[in-house]
Amino acid sequence: FLQNDHHFSEKWALQTGFRLDENTRYGTFALPRASLLFKPQAALSARIGYGRGYKTPDLFAVVEPTEFPKLQPLAATVRPDVANSLNADLNYQKLLFEVLSMQVNQAFYFVHLARPFEVSVSPDGGTSLQNIAGTGRVLGTDTYIQLKYRLLELYLGYNHTLSERRFADGSKQYEPFNPQDKIACTAAWSVPEKWRF
Repeated sequence: FLQNDHHFSEKWALQTGFRLDENTRYGTFALPRASLLFKPQAALSARIGYGRGYKTPDLFAVVEPTEFPKLQPLAATVRPDVANSLNADLNYQKLLFEVLSMQVNQAFYFVHLARPFEVSVSPDGGTSLQNIAGTGRVLGTDTYIQLKYRLLELYLGYNHTLSERRFADGSKQYEPFNPQDKIACTAAWSVPEKWRF
């Protein structure tokens, strides 16, 4: 694993990295990543990046043996899924009325999956994992707001994701059991050096 951070100036920085993984069953994976940061002022920053990753086949990550008792061994034809992703985000922070701290982060991301997995169940109940005949695509946004007033903190989040499978015949299908919209809200109150609720 290699990583390098280079600051061109107070406003511009480039972070690059490279990881090489060797898997005894699936071979070698070269995983580069890079991101460019622009900070025009102390309160505002923007970043754009690229990264590559992979996931080896694992049937236990998607099914429970108690629900599917006839799990089949991984076939030799099942290959790891490789992902290439682009992401960008804007981050803004400000102190309001001299007592209320606010941080807003807006992120955008796009992921291309080379060989997504799917669970296949045969007529006799045998459950196996296989690659789909096509690719996957994930497109989304993530909005995050943090407000802090003295010992009270409030976190608000909204995520919108479109995740679909694109088959070799040109057809498309939304990823099953993957919600398109998620909303989160958390409030926290602290008693210094004692409690956090």
